[in-house]
Amino acid sequence: AHRSLAELLPQGKRRVALRPILVNQPLLASDLSGENGASIAALLPDGMRASTIRINNVSGVAGFVKPNDTVDVLITRAAIGPDGVETGQQVTDVLLQNVRVIAMGASVNPNNQKQSSTSSTTLEVTPVDAQKLVLGEKLGSLSLVLRKPGEEQNIPAIETVALNDLRYDYYKSLPPVSYTHLRAHETVL
Repeated sequence: AHRSLAELLPQGKRRVALRPILVNQPLLASDLSGENGASIAALLPDGMRASTIRINNVSGVAGFVKPNDTVDVLITRAAIGPDGVETGQQVTDVLLQNVRVIAMGASVNPNNQKQSSTSSTTLEVTPVDAQKLVLGEKLGSLSLVLRKPGEEQNIPAIETVALNDLRYDYYKSLPPVSYTHLRAHETVL
């Protein structure tokens, strides 16, 4: 228990109650956040969770994502056919939209203490969205898409992107042919 207010709140330090405190209840260290401020858990809005996913330099937008940015989370996974069997093709879906980034971190290789190219991102999500992230990591790979701040730009009808969407069709990309400049004796093959 803390004996004085100065001991509880050292000069310039902010602490947050981590659980409800009753009147005249002795304050224990486990009841309050650390001396350096509130933990991530204490800063979460009511009903929200912090969920961490693995990313790499590419899937994490090359390091441009910072705490308090908002992102969309994409999942690339195996396509499932109408019969419930994997088709052997890959598809990408929007898994979550407009998610706040709480923290970005790098993992350290315990053998040589070097920072690896695999990092983590902690996102502020609902409990159901946390479940989607965990399942999504098991079923495929997750990528972040950085959003412009301050704009509500959710996609109302999300489409799955598959291999056929990536094919470049030469003939469909050509401008329409104008036949008005041809002379009467010329033909188009």
